[in-house]
Amino acid sequence: ADTIVNYRTENIAAASGGQVLSFLGGGNNETGSASFVFGNSADEVTGTYDIKLGAFDENDGIASFKVSLKDFETGSTTQIGSDLILNQNKGSNIANTQTKVELTVAAGIALTPGDILTVSGFENSLEHARFDYLQLNPVVV
Repeated sequence: ADTIVNYRTENIAAASGGQVLSFLGGGNNETGSASFVFGNSADEVTGTYDIKLGAFDENDGIASFKVSLKDFETGSTTQIGSDLILNQNKGSNIANTQTKVELTVAAGIALTPGDILTVSGFENSLEHARFDYLQLNPVVV
């Protein structure tokens, strides 16, 4: 992530790369965000993308995420997709392979280098809005 606000890194074996961003160890009902500048790697080129978010949906709260896009050309920021609610019954109160989920943020989002994607997490009870990854899948036309 290029900019992290209020999140901290937590080691979780089931996560991609073994780490997630989490509110673990903080207060209750915290909020935070992680922002990524599009175009910082060679495979991030102007185009249309389907966006997915990897997280952990535990049974000890109903955390949520919002994803926003700040357009480089216009400077305007809009939410993409709807709120992502972690409310499935995955049968466990901890972040593990059983509670690992991939949520669809939005399909067909036009991105150009310099755009900023921000994932905002909202903790609820003991569900710490653990955020594993943001995946951008190019749409081939």
